[in-house]
Amino acid sequence: MLKSLGGIFFYYFLRSYPRSQKPVNIILMYHRVVERIPNGLYDPALFVTAATFEMHIKEISKFFRIVSLDDLKGHWGSKWLCAITFDDGWIDNYHIAFPILKAYQVPATVFLPAGLMGTKRCFWYESLWDLANQARNGNKESVFIHHFREIVPQWNPLSLTNSSLMTLTSILKTNPPSSLENLIENAWGSLCFVRHSKRITIDWNEAEEMGQYGIAFGSHGVNHHILTSLDSAMKKMEIVESLGLLKSRNIPVALWFSYPNGNWDEESISFLSEAGYKGAITTRLGCCSQGTNPFLMNRVGLHDSISNTSPLLWFRLFQAIIAGRKGSFRTIPS
Repeated sequence: MLKSLGGIFFYYFLRSYPRSQKPVNIILMYHRVVERIPNGLYDPALFVTAATFEMHIKEISKFFRIVSLDDLKGHWGSKWLCAITFDDGWIDNYHIAFPILKAYQVPATVFLPAGLMGTKRCFWYESLWDLANQARNGNKESVFIHHFREIVPQWNPLSLTNSSLMTLTSILKTNPPSSLENLIENAWGSLCFVRHSKRITIDWNEAEEMGQYGIAFGSHGVNHHILTSLDSAMKKMEIVESLGLLKSRNIPVALWFSYPNGNWDEESISFLSEAGYKGAITTRLGCCSQGTNPFLMNRVGLHDSISNTSPLLWFRLFQAIIAGRKGSFRTIPS
């Protein structure tokens, strides 16, 4: 209730705010756009409904001009600008988000894990949640909990909930990527659940079609590995080879990188600059200004539970503007 009231106040403040005074630039961050929120266990930070997403575009357009990342960077501080971004290249970006973007004729940037494109490879955390849902539906919650408690002794939930699984996911992220994939693979075998093979990311043909309507594609690495968990050679490979894969296809390439999970270090920035990227975006909550490091761009993470009404959306934007101007950031997973 208080957030909604704050959002309403901020909205009417913007309406009376002189448009020539201190323009704000924002970058919105989305992951998945779906017709309805999933049943069962799911990571709420990843999902926004189509109705909510369309409402966002309508509301944002009242004060901001929606532009590409390149246009945003080229007009620092001179206009009220907004760029829309999607992380991971989920297939619903094509089936659900894309028609909405087309209808409103607004550009967006989709950050692709280039090595997963056109394959049935799955993000390890998506596979983990699939396992958890099968355990819950098959009355095997205790089996799932026992299996992962032996691997992660500090994780000891009473039941499988969205909150407990997000905690487990956060703990597991600290493992090296190779051991993570083996860990999840072994869990499927140990728990004896049926693994469904399906494509979860867009393919190159879909990307090519999207590119004809103002959608550009940036890099989210080759394998979506967290850069700070890699040695120098692997880190450079994720950065350089992903850009090469994008350039080898008939799609509009945005020379921007989105840090998987929002994690970066100085070596990552050095490799990105050497490879020819214009900049990179984080998951830090905030707006952007002329003084923002182009390789540490702030974003406004949006999902249904914090932005499914216009007052909540405006309150979230208020948080981002305050955070960006004060230099205090909150990181959310990507």
